[in-house]
Amino acid sequence: QQRRQQQPPNPRRLSQVTGHLLQQTAEKIDRTRACAGGALAQLLAAGRDAGPLSCIPHRQQLESVFCQDSGCGFYAAHEVGQDDRSTEYDTGEQAAESLATGTPSVDWMAASVSFPRVAPLVLLAPYRHRVLTGLIVSVGGMTESLVRHASTSLTETLNAMQDQDVLKAIATELVAVLEANDHNDRIVVPLFKTCDILMTSGCFDMLLMPTAESDVHPTESDAASPPGFALSLFSLCKAEIHRCTDVKKILASIDVFCGLLACSDAIVTRKVLSQMALFLCHRYPRVRRATAEKLYVALLSLEKLGTPEAMTILTTVSWCVLKGYVHRRIDSKTSALRQPSNNNCATSATSTTATT
Repeated sequence: QQRRQQQPPNPRRLSQVTGHLLQQTAEKIDRTRACAGGALAQLLAAGRDAGPLSCIPHRQQLESVFCQDSGCGFYAAHEVGQDDRSTEYDTGEQAAESLATGTPSVDWMAASVSFPRVAPLVLLAPYRHRVLTGLIVSVGGMTESLVRHASTSLTETLNAMQDQDVLKAIATELVAVLEANDHNDRIVVPLFKTCDILMTSGCFDMLLMPTAESDVHPTESDAASPPGFALSLFSLCKAEIHRCTDVKKILASIDVFCGLLACSDAIVTRKVLSQMALFLCHRYPRVRRATAEKLYVALLSLEKLGTPEAMTILTTVSWCVLKGYVHRRIDSKTSALRQPSNNNCATSATSTTATT
């Protein structure tokens, strides 16, 4: 046992433990965030003064979030009566102010306090996957205040990011979270909602609508490179809803597909329109109606795709009727909807190439 105590901790294992705790500080359960915040504060306190835990990656940035100026404050939640949200904080030696915000203590159970502190940690590469996973669960939660604070903190962090390389890394990590949680609805459905919020807020505009000519028109040398963010996200979303019978999950994916229509890549746009045409023929009336409504709204903001014939089809067909002759009518009309859209994509790509 003495030999184990003298042995320095494994830096890789220490980084993994810190990442898991950071994920819990971004989770949707209040008590979990409070417990994880207190544990991280104690872990960082043990790493001060060149201690055995001083090799935690980005320790100074983490201390500015979790620690106090004089001594490291840790927060222990205690039940008071029957109210689960009533807490007392054991901060040890009370500090004058926080290194980051100037406040004397941090209430990790309050979403308005915890998420603005945790969301910027997605910029730290060693912890990006874990922090994103925790934020995704919170952004896709059911409580209005939780969703509002978590989504606002994340969108503000990404919108303030001017480095396109870091933004690409965050988008790649978002796709990696979806790939790592294949058919895990606890993560997948909130992730669909998170992607919809981020694309609606314009966080990924630099990736979906690049201004550089090399990004819009890849060269032959880029043919062997990995697929971009939009194509990877589309492929994984399509695989997730394959033979899916969960209406809530399908509806969440429709929002993602509509967001991808803004992509400047004609290939991605054509694939998305084909998938939406399939949704218009779905066996569930709720899916058909939601697809028509959301696709109509998306096409209104995209003049290059919204042809008059397509808009007329989306507004005139009764998408909730289940009779056989209506199904035949829908099939004929969705084929007409898909063909002009594809031709329009090709025309748009050709005109862009001729201009350049």
